[in-house]
Amino acid sequence: MEKRGMMKRFLAESLKELMLQKSFEKITIKQICDKTGVIRATFYNYFEDKYAALSYIIYLDTIDFLLPYIEKRQFRQGMLAMAENLAESREFYQIAFRITGQNSFKDLFEENMQNLFLEIFQRFGKPDNLGDLTEEELAGYFGSGLCYAVSHWLCRGRTSDAQTFLRRYETVVSHSFFDFVTLDQHNG
Repeated sequence: MEKRGMMKRFLAESLKELMLQKSFEKITIKQICDKTGVIRATFYNYFEDKYAALSYIIYLDTIDFLLPYIEKRQFRQGMLAMAENLAESREFYQIAFRITGQNSFKDLFEENMQNLFLEIFQRFGKPDNLGDLTEEELAGYFGSGLCYAVSHWLCRGRTSDAQTFLRRYETVVSHSFFDFVTLDQHNG
């Protein structure tokens, strides 16, 4: 990894460590810089604010982690590895998903998941199957769903392992709504 990329990662990891010690709202840029051993200007060379650094943590733990698997078309293996990675940071994510407001963690996580799915659809999508949907709309749907699944799994008492999480997630995304209910789907 190049030096610039390493510094960006170090700054993000410093924020992640600080969030395990204190409330995100009380963490300052100075504290992140002090922990990393750099000056404030260095932080601003990489991030606009601490929310951008928080979003980068999500990127590292999800998209960056999954891209090598996607390159090899090993989506399931990548999802399992990503879920295991998220589970290792369960405490961080439980704290992070409590960040609400204008730049909520849920919104940042969802945006990253939508970008992940958009990347997949742009690389490997089947345009003939889209109908009148766009890749962006599908990415939004699947990204939002994955965000919900991850937050529910990590934060709402689901202590299942990554394999169980992935099996449950696959069950939902590989079936239609009508597979789970008894409704006449041809009326109206």
